[in-house]
Amino acid sequence: MRIGPGRRLRLHWLSFSRTYWLSCVLAFLLGAAFLVFSAGANGSLVKHARPDMQGRMSSLWVVTFLGVYPVGGLLLGIMTDYWSAHVALLVGGIGCAMVAMILLFAPIAREQAEDDARQAGSLSA
Repeated sequence: MRIGPGRRLRLHWLSFSRTYWLSCVLAFLLGAAFLVFSAGANGSLVKHARPDMQGRMSSLWVVTFLGVYPVGGLLLGIMTDYWSAHVALLVGGIGCAMVAMILLFAPIAREQAEDDARQAGSLSA
């Protein structure tokens, strides 16, 4: 599943929003993007799992969400107490963008390392 720029961009826009109605629209769009992503990612995990492991994959997905989101909410709450909600949302958006970039470039870096290892193996042989 490909991670698009929509979620992190809406989070950045929400951090800069100063009007209530615009914040409500952006929060709605952010929630809709989350629902589409979570349903698609869970479906993709279950679809690609072996039939005897589909239940375990679903339970791992649920445990991951139940374990990670409260920690993120706690961190955002602490940042909001120290600074403001706008700064906390901006930091969250930057974090999402950084993770997306890592996930985007990780397969490319892995393929490059495998190609380099193959070339090094053929040169030494």
